Amino acid sequence: MKFTATYEGQTFTRTSKTREYTHVAIIRHPETGEPVDARWSQSESNAAKRLPHGWEANRLAVVPCFPEGQEPEPVVEAVEEPEADAEEPIPAEVLEADVDAVVVVQDGPAKFDVWRNREIVGVVFDESAANLARGSHAAWSPRGDRKGHVGFFGSLELAVDAIAALYGPMYHVGQELEFTPSPERTHGTLIPAGRVVVTRVVDHGELAQYHPGGRYTYVVQVPNVPRATQGAGESELARVVEPVKVEVDMTERASGIVHFPNHQALLGRGERAGWWYVEDPYSDVMHTAHGKGKRAAVEAMAAHLGYGRVEVKFLEEWRDR
Repeated sequence: MKFTATYEGQTFTRTSKTREYTHVAIIRHPETGEPVDARWSQSESNAAKRLPHGWEANRLAVVPCFPEGQEPEPVVEAVEEPEADAEEPIPAEVLEADVDAVVVVQDGPAKFDVWRNREIVGVVFDESAANLARGSHAAWSPRGDRKGHVGFFGSLELAVDAIAALYGPMYHVGQELEFTPSPERTHGTLIPAGRVVVTRVVDHGELAQYHPGGRYTYVVQVPNVPRATQGAGESELARVVEPVKVEVDMTERASGIVHFPNHQALLGRGERAGWWYVEDPYSDVMHTAHGKGKRAAVEAMAAHLGYGRVEVKFLEEWRDR
């Protein structure tokens, strides 16, 4: 009768007229290193006995054997494919947004995901709790610099605008903005500075390098005055946002404390007549802003901190008592 055994895909056979083998000891050949059959036995315990001639040191395993034709069907184990990382569902407000619209979704106490066309195009971290001397909102995007950094900004809205600008026009038709004509304009303006509405966006494409206003020109008009239209570049437009309120407490005749929303700075009189300065002694890298007049100095520091427009209010002036 012919018996067969299998070890790691290799089949071993032996023929016997009188014995019925049940197990075989497999060793590694000392010269070739290949598995070979060393002892055919009629029980598992006999196959497990110590092998002679130094073969024991090369023992690999004891495997069962079967009469030819009676081998069991190979058991095919189901290979569990690793589960793919479950994709997070797209927020409903993103699914309902118009094409190219930018949607901001909060994804944590101080993290905001910026979506466009159902993809996350950037992330903004609100770091205002740290009272840093720079802008309180850090913006990151795959289209930022080589490290993905976009910049630091004084508000979530400004940070989102900076990310959105990397993926297309910063503003869209129907958006209400603030128009401030650039002093570098080579031609005049048709409408005054103030509130405007975008009526058309012109993409200059490859010709943008020849256009001083950038790749996109925004055709804007005075609200409810269709004939009062004007082409404007991105640098001449800004979102309509409420100014940041800044209070100045004049603790002395020539000094005071400036209260920004999440930060404090010191106001002092400069050495030159009429000039004042605001310095930030609470940050790792101290910055000093100068301006002709107290208000100008405060606004200069606000610009450095990334607050944009500010409404400066001076509390009761210090008086000699």
